[in-house]
Amino acid sequence: MTPGLWLAVVAVVLPYVAHLPVIAARIPLGYERRHPRDQSTQLTGWGARAWAAEQNAFEAALPAVVVFFITHLTAVEPVWVWGLGLAWTVCRLGHLAAYVGNRASLRSTMFGLANLCLGGLLVLAALG
Repeated sequence: MTPGLWLAVVAVVLPYVAHLPVIAARIPLGYERRHPRDQSTQLTGWGARAWAAEQNAFEAALPAVVVFFITHLTAVEPVWVWGLGLAWTVCRLGHLAAYVGNRASLRSTMFGLANLCLGGLLVLAALG
């Protein structure tokens, strides 16, 4: 598989990694199997932030998959795809940690840097 396809897999898996803190936040409440989404709305503090970070991770996954697939189709140099793709991954993990940790400025920075990584890959794809 090309780097773009590997990174698309990473982008799909990251939201499920982001779900782990939500699971941890639900443990004290007991796991509600019939209405787990309703239970998430009852989370407070870091648990509520973890749930919001999970939702954001799902929102960010689709654009990333599209960009990584475009790099595959346009044969962007693998070194650039790996470099910017791994930087995107680190920034998204940093975004998750900053979100749960209530570090708003760092969260926004990680969000912006991750988007710059995807933008850079799109520019490289457009330049062919």
